Amino acid sequence: MDGLSAMLIGHSFVRRFKNYVRTTEDKRVKWNLGLERIHIRYDGLGGRKVGTILNETLENKLKNPPNIVILQIGGNDISNGKRPETVASDIENLVMKLHQEYHVEYILVSELIQRKSAPLKYNENVMLCNRILTALLEHIPFAKLWHHRGIRNSQFNLYIEDGVHYNDRGNYKLYQSYKQACIFGESQLN
Repeated sequence: MDGLSAMLIGHSFVRRFKNYVRTTEDKRVKWNLGLERIHIRYDGLGGRKVGTILNETLENKLKNPPNIVILQIGGNDISNGKRPETVASDIENLVMKLHQEYHVEYILVSELIQRKSAPLKYNENVMLCNRILTALLEHIPFAKLWHHRGIRNSQFNLYIEDGVHYNDRGNYKLYQSYKQACIFGESQLN
């Protein structure tokens, strides 16, 4: 398939990841995730919530809709007290909107990421939200919950001092995961 594109949409993790990809001296890291056949776009905004994306005018960002969207979203909703069930439902609505209104062919919802420094019950609510998302998305043929491998149980510290965002090692783990997500998404288009 020629002319494939993918877009990574989300909160500060995406903004920081984009900056990492742009500025790292690690020669293994490439802007297009090392995938010559897929054009990658990034749209990350610190503090972004699911409702923000649902209410945004996506037409400008999705004039030329990507074949694949990877969502990294939901953590800010949980940290602001939204119930996991509500966050998961909002993400499901966003998936449907991306597919039905913007004709995105395949959507990968990245699992919500736990925090090293987290408010009370944050990590429990993240895990519950991920379980709910798995159940909601398993019946949607154009979407999947994407699990980041090697992050949750890493033997290394992946966080910067705030205990929320990733250091270079954590961002490289995300790099590998997003790359695999794009490859998986591409396989679902054939």
